[in-house]
Amino acid sequence: MVMKKFIFLFLMSLSNLVYGQDYKTFNVNTTVRSTNTMIWNAGKEGWDFIDNNDMESFNVGWHFVLNSQLNSGTITGNNVSYDVTSISKKVTDDNQAMIVIKATSTRVYNEVTFILTTTANNDIFIGVYDYKARKSYYYN
Repeated sequence: MVMKKFIFLFLMSLSNLVYGQDYKTFNVNTTVRSTNTMIWNAGKEGWDFIDNNDMESFNVGWHFVLNSQLNSGTITGNNVSYDVTSISKKVTDDNQAMIVIKATSTRVYNEVTFILTTTANNDIFIGVYDYKARKSYYYN
């Protein structure tokens, strides 16, 4: 009986460590998508973005579960899931706050970068940069 109590208490404390973390969960719905082709520019050692002029209505229900202390979490957009590998807060050149999230697709294992910020209308803007596919996706 003592052993059962010990195992029960051990499992309870272990579950508190796992589930007691400071995860933030939020949902975002976007209704528009556009893309750019990304081309590496060796001269400036950075990416050039070519607009594909393909803005379209495209509904995505995003679900974010993030823990900035552990740099972990998950992101799901419709049927695509990502495992978060790092989270950081940055400020753009025009003093706009943004969140930069590095993640890996659970479907094709591409490393991507998410940029979350707000637009001038205070709508959410989500940019997804897939360096392997050389394509960026913009949702708002």
